[in-house]
Amino acid sequence: MMGLDRGLVSREEAYRVRLKEMADHFGFHLDPGTAVERLTVGERQQLELVRLLALGVEVLILDEPTTGISSLQKQALFSALRKLASEGKTILLVSHKLEDVEALCDRITVLRRGKVQGDMACRLRAENSWCGCSETNSLRLPVSRDGPGRTAGSAMEGYLPWGKSRA
Repeated sequence: MMGLDRGLVSREEAYRVRLKEMADHFGFHLDPGTAVERLTVGERQQLELVRLLALGVEVLILDEPTTGISSLQKQALFSALRKLASEGKTILLVSHKLEDVEALCDRITVLRRGKVQGDMACRLRAENSWCGCSETNSLRLPVSRDGPGRTAGSAMEGYLPWGKSRA
């Protein structure tokens, strides 16, 4: 049992509350009670992003993050990544999709066969006068502990700093 603003709650409930808070902060629509195996690819990526952020990571390296997700999930992730960048997180994007690079990055480095071919600042986008610095979508991280019957809320287990008080 743990203490939160509303009294003693189980760890499972604390995981659910924290997942919901973090998901809402980034505009993700994750139901903590949904079984992980029922989440879409994009929702699993959102869950992984939330789990990493709960650990306090400052740098995200994303490889081809828009592969396998819907356009709505892509928009939600781009918005979350822009928010993360504005909050001071560093996001490295590996992509061959120039549209994604232009939408998110403030600096581009082109590699070919492991060697830098060029490096440049992105031009600002006319629509929003900001180009971002981030991206996510296809966080290719293992979700090995997320077997059958595990819920998105319980997947937060091990991703919260229990030594620190959370309100």
